Amino acid sequence: MGELIGFEADLANLVADALGVEVEFVTIAFPDLLDALKKGEIDIVMSGMPITAARSLDAVFVGSYIVSGKSVLAKSQALAGGETAQDFNRTGITVAALRNSTSEAYVKKRLAKAKLVTVEHYDEAIQMIIKNEIKALIADVPACKLAVFRYPDEDLTTLSAPLTVESIGIAVSSSELPL
Repeated sequence: MGELIGFEADLANLVADALGVEVEFVTIAFPDLLDALKKGEIDIVMSGMPITAARSLDAVFVGSYIVSGKSVLAKSQALAGGETAQDFNRTGITVAALRNSTSEAYVKKRLAKAKLVTVEHYDEAIQMIIKNEIKALIADVPACKLAVFRYPDEDLTTLSAPLTVESIGIAVSSSELPL
């Protein structure tokens, strides 16, 4: 597999340098990150993980290093009628979200009439949109914007403003901290 690049990889390298340790990146599906942290398979999570009360029961979050939020990724025609996720809150509409994510929780609470399909990776849902198998993906703003950028010929679009605001933090195992 190639070298990981991007904001969080750069931030992880900076944190490791500041601590005088060597960073080792491990690729794990988002839904499994906290379990891997609890089992001691990894030391920290830096993967766009929003800080929530429920997650704080399983991990300690070291500050907030970025603020993000939820958005909608869909084909342009699906968002042509307005700039709201509520357009997708009706029967007969299928939307996707990452399993065990705040996006999944958002769909269950705010888009309860829509059919929810959970995925392990954003790319699964993006391909489902491209193939017209689902109407939309509810995901973090950066993931939606990146998909529009990565697939310029697929008529993808996202909302101009986020639906929510979420603080993203570094998760550390609570068992590693002194009492």
